[in-house]
Amino acid sequence: RQNWQLEQALCHLPDMNEFDVYIDFEGHPFWNVDEDIIFLFGYLAKSNGEWIYESFWSHDENGYPSKIKEREKAGEFLLFLHERWLKHPEMKIYHYNHTERYLLSQLTDSDQSMGSILEVLQNYFETGELALTQEETASSMLTDMVESGAFVDLLAVVRSSMQVGCKGYSLKKLEKLAGFERGESGELDKFDPSSNIQTNDEDALDPMLPDFGSKGRWLSVLGVSDSDEISAGSGAVFEYELYANHFRYIDSSGEPLERDEVRLQKIEAYNKDDVIATKELHEWLLKLRSEKANYDYVDPIYNRPVDEQSLTRQRISDIQTELINMWSD
Repeated sequence: RQNWQLEQALCHLPDMNEFDVYIDFEGHPFWNVDEDIIFLFGYLAKSNGEWIYESFWSHDENGYPSKIKEREKAGEFLLFLHERWLKHPEMKIYHYNHTERYLLSQLTDSDQSMGSILEVLQNYFETGELALTQEETASSMLTDMVESGAFVDLLAVVRSSMQVGCKGYSLKKLEKLAGFERGESGELDKFDPSSNIQTNDEDALDPMLPDFGSKGRWLSVLGVSDSDEISAGSGAVFEYELYANHFRYIDSSGEPLERDEVRLQKIEAYNKDDVIATKELHEWLLKLRSEKANYDYVDPIYNRPVDEQSLTRQRISDIQTELINMWSD
C-alpha cells in the first residue's frame, strides 16, 4: 500500500484537527434525458472554533440549474478546499464512500469541455503565453490533494477494519452505531406512496424521462420498495425535482405548482445532517481505536508454509525441460 492508503485502516486513521473538512454532495440522476447533475455541494468546517455548515447550489438566481453552473460551483468549492489545504497541510477532507472525490475529478476534467480549448487560444492571442485553463488549474489542485492523502474515505476505513451488526454499511446505518440521531431532515426519505402532486400533462414531459408525478413512483424508479432501503438522498432528489422543474407539475387543485424555497431548506437540513453524521462517525471510530489500545495482543508468529510442487506441476516442468533440450539439439 501507498502511505496515504494506510489511512483507510482504523489503526492509521488520522486524528481530528481544527482544519478538517467533512463533505457530502446531493445529485439528481434524471435532471434531463441526457444528463444528471450535482445540485448541492455541502461541507462542514470549523471557523473561529465553531463548526459551520456551508453549501454551494448549482442553479442561477432564478432557480434553474445547469451543467455550466455545476462546474462553476465545483470549481469554487475546490478552490476553497485547496486554499485551506495550502495554509494547513495537516487538514483532511473526510467523505463517506469515494463518490465525492470521483465527482470532483469528473467536474474538473478539462478534456470534457471545448471551452477549455477556446480559453487556451484566447489567452495565447492576448498574452502570447500558453496558460492553464480554469479546468486544468482545478484538476491540478485536486490531483495535488489526492496524491498527498488529503482525502479520507471513512467507508473504506469501516469496511477494512470491522464487521457491523446491521444490514449494509450505508451512512444511515453506521451513524446509528455512532449515536447520531437526525432531526426533521430524517423525514425527507420517509416512503410515502401518496402525493397530491401530479404531472402537468399540458407541458408534455419528455417521454424518455420517468413519470415523477408522485413520490411513490419517483422512489420506485430508483428501485426503492420501502423506507429501510432508501439511500443516496432519494427524498432530497424528489424535493429538488419539484423545485427546479416545478413547471412540469400541478397541485391537487389543478393549478401549476409554484416554486417553493422551503424545499431547498429541507434539502440543506438533510445534507447538513449527512456531513455532521460523517464527523460524528469519525469521532466514534477514533474512540473505538482508543478503547482497543488498552488490550494486549499476542503475536501469532505465523510462518508461511513451504510450497510443495504437485506431481502434475513436476511432470509439466519435466516436459518443458525435455522440449527445450530437443529444440536446442
